[in-house]
Amino acid sequence: METNNDILNKPVGTAEGMSKLSPKPVVIVNAQLKDVLGKVGSVNAGKKVAEKVIFMVRHPDREELATINQCTVLQNKSLKNCTMFVNLDKDENLQKDSPLALLLKKHNAKTIKEMEGKTVATEQDGAGYLSLAGY
Repeated sequence: METNNDILNKPVGTAEGMSKLSPKPVVIVNAQLKDVLGKVGSVNAGKKVAEKVIFMVRHPDREELATINQCTVLQNKSLKNCTMFVNLDKDENLQKDSPLALLLKKHNAKTIKEMEGKTVATEQDGAGYLSLAGY
């Protein structure tokens, strides 16, 4: 086992990191909820401040499942890449104009669970990560 000192003395390697997946249609296998914690240094540091949806998807270029937690939606006549936060309305339903709700509507799903099994187009965001197409 390497000690901290061993790691501190490692040089920069020559191998690239894991390549990012190209935008291709994916099949949604399941959905999970994940707590979003407040950032270090903020009033809510380490505390749950929100909840987001993460879809486990099958991508044609990868054997193991991939995760996607963003969608691209049309808002105010422009495309926006958004994290799929769970925003509830006064009736405790998904807020109808939230990015997550827009994604569901685009794919004829009334609930997050109904997305499972659907094939959804993807695109790359500015950092090269995949986003589910919701427009």
